[in-house]
Amino acid sequence: MRIYNSLTRKVEKFIPLEKGKVKMYTCGPTVYDHAHIGHGRTYVIWDILKKWFKYKGFDVYHVMNITDVGHLVSDRDFGEDKIIKRALEKQMEPMVLVEKMIRSWLEDFDNLVIVRPDLMPRATFHIPEIIEVVKLILKNGYAYEVNGSVYFDIQKYMKKYPYPEFIDISFEELQKTERISEEIAKEKKNPLDFALWKKATPGHILQWPSPWGYGYPGWHIECTVMGVKYLGEEFDIHGGGEDHKFPHHPNERAQAFAAFGKGLARYWMHVGFVTLEGEKMSKSAGNFIYLKDALKKWGKSTFRFWVASTHYRKQVDFSEEALESAKKGYESLLLFMQDLLEAIEKDGKGKLELPFTKKFEESMDNDLKTNEALASIFELKEEFYSKNLFNASPSELRKVYEKIVEYGKILGIDLDVDREKYKILSKKTKEIIKIILEIREELRKEKNYKLSDEIRKKLREIGIQIFDTKEGPKIRILENL
Repeated sequence: MRIYNSLTRKVEKFIPLEKGKVKMYTCGPTVYDHAHIGHGRTYVIWDILKKWFKYKGFDVYHVMNITDVGHLVSDRDFGEDKIIKRALEKQMEPMVLVEKMIRSWLEDFDNLVIVRPDLMPRATFHIPEIIEVVKLILKNGYAYEVNGSVYFDIQKYMKKYPYPEFIDISFEELQKTERISEEIAKEKKNPLDFALWKKATPGHILQWPSPWGYGYPGWHIECTVMGVKYLGEEFDIHGGGEDHKFPHHPNERAQAFAAFGKGLARYWMHVGFVTLEGEKMSKSAGNFIYLKDALKKWGKSTFRFWVASTHYRKQVDFSEEALESAKKGYESLLLFMQDLLEAIEKDGKGKLELPFTKKFEESMDNDLKTNEALASIFELKEEFYSKNLFNASPSELRKVYEKIVEYGKILGIDLDVDREKYKILSKKTKEIIKIILEIREELRKEKNYKLSDEIRKKLREIGIQIFDTKEGPKIRILENL
């Protein structure tokens, strides 16, 4: 398997530190609000990556942090804490908001059939460990204390290590563009120095005692400490969004080198941005869609089909047209799977020699190119229809069907339309459905699409999906009735 390493800017062969095991850390949510569609894409990608590793025989240990303190609205060292700001707006205790949002995110994970991480450590549960690592960085000479806050000394660090990493902007250019408040500027030796520990202002709700007075941890130190605590000073993969390329991930590595002499992960992976109808998403501007709303409208398989249709490192646009296209693509695969099952029930004698499994697996091995892997299934579908391969033997057709279902599960797309679901319908129920479909066809001939679509919608609500094909309507039972 080969992975693009953002650190080296190359696709590299994946060689785990420990044979047969993958240790990975992915940056988790700052739980002040519900997940949006950009979060959904990122966490679906990590889920596919984990499932692919497991398919290939690896034992995966996945840690995803929960940020419940220290992430300021500026993403730097000034401004309000995101958790506290939202808690005050909602007139809630901060930790009540945190608990509510954690449950919301996990609900989205479950609705998207995302396998939950093995461990989800919270920053507020690791304050003693954070303080000890800050003390170690101070001892090693890479930090300084000012007025109860502790800052990382970037220029001292750069005498031994490179900074920044992951982006093609020089340190000098970054210095010119770094936004910083006047008050903070007086404390820092350099504008790009970042807080390891922040002095709490009077009335700050989340604060803890430390050797430097009451305060709270900086955002970046939290991930470094929790990653090292649960995965060791060096592990295999660290994942995040495109926005983590600066400053979060370079700062994580800098802290790790300053404290332990190692830079956390060997492979760094980043998922591209999601735009909304061509515009960059922004919660402050109200230009975003909650993941819950997207799933309610489109469903998990259509959403995951949309995610899988684009390579994870590319920027992708979320629009009605894009999701409608994903829905049609998904439904066309369902029809193909239904035709496969019908062919399995016949007594065909032909043989199959199809290379689609090789194409699928080579695509996934090549930096998780889900788009090419998905395309290999569509190529298979087209070949079945163009060459009339449905006359193959039931055993060979069944192997193809089961392999596609297996691949679908890795991508998180439900492609199992097994006839067992049909057998639960009584004879009378089948006759009733047949009558309803005949009435709907008459309405369509009369161009009464509004009523025919309403019938389709009502049937969908009870678990019966109608597909309109050239051969007439076909149905799929979505759930046991």
